[in-house]
Amino acid sequence: MKRTPVNRLGLLACLVDSIGDLLAPFLLPVQWAGNRFRSLLTRRYVVILLLGLVGGVTIGMFGPQARLRWAADPVWERVQTTQVWRVGMDPSFPPFEDVTVDGQIVGFDVDLARAIAQEWGVQVELISMGYDGLIDAVRAEKVDAAISALPYDPLLTQDVRFSVPYFDAGWRVVVPHVSPFMSLGDLATARLAVEWGSEGDVWARRLRHRYPTIQLVLRMSPADVLQALQSGEADAGIVDGVVARQHARYIRVLHVLSQEPYVVVMPYRAHRLQAQVNNTLETLRVRGVLRQLESRWFDREGQD
Repeated sequence: MKRTPVNRLGLLACLVDSIGDLLAPFLLPVQWAGNRFRSLLTRRYVVILLLGLVGGVTIGMFGPQARLRWAADPVWERVQTTQVWRVGMDPSFPPFEDVTVDGQIVGFDVDLARAIAQEWGVQVELISMGYDGLIDAVRAEKVDAAISALPYDPLLTQDVRFSVPYFDAGWRVVVPHVSPFMSLGDLATARLAVEWGSEGDVWARRLRHRYPTIQLVLRMSPADVLQALQSGEADAGIVDGVVARQHARYIRVLHVLSQEPYVVVMPYRAHRLQAQVNNTLETLRVRGVLRQLESRWFDREGQD
């Protein structure tokens, strides 16, 4: 015997009509509104609207995002209980983090971690580890966060949590302060210095494709690019945001080519810790603390 398929749409229509009959006494004011409104607000449409509203409220109260908002954050709870924030970093990238001759970890990221912890009234425990192991340590919750000039990675958003940016290390076109160049279009006939084989080299060749008369001045390191600017061998250069900030006394940014935000990385379960870090970073930004940290570490580095 062939099975007769169930008419689901018909059943749904009957269900809606039944609910409509129950709500009919409450819909009389709507019917009094006139022919135009009666044609738009029939019982069936009102019932469907009510069902949709109830469904939306239910999802909002009990859906995945709502559960996450109300879920416990064991990482933040541990920080509050122990009054210690464990921060992992690789102290091999000055001026963000470095090790002094007596073994102390110092740098921009170190002072940033301490400034955040001070706002919370807790202590910082700095845990030194290799750069390649930082994300795995955060995933395994061996540390509560990693602050080590780590760029935002959209491919890891399901594994860890990222803060708002606290520094942008993207590529920039820079020129000496005395340069007459004021816009990217002024580079049409410029000599453009860049580190050969770097990502900046890729940007330089894109610019030359846009302005074919640009002359590329290839160098072996960022220091050589800066030297070419100082000696007059090049009119402009391409360096990353770290180099540009370190030498801001001598060069200025003509154009931002890309963005590479450095962020605080936290375990995925640490949604409340993420909110606390974001709020504190914004507070430090408004107070000018981030700018002060940049001046302390980058201006000194540029003088060396």
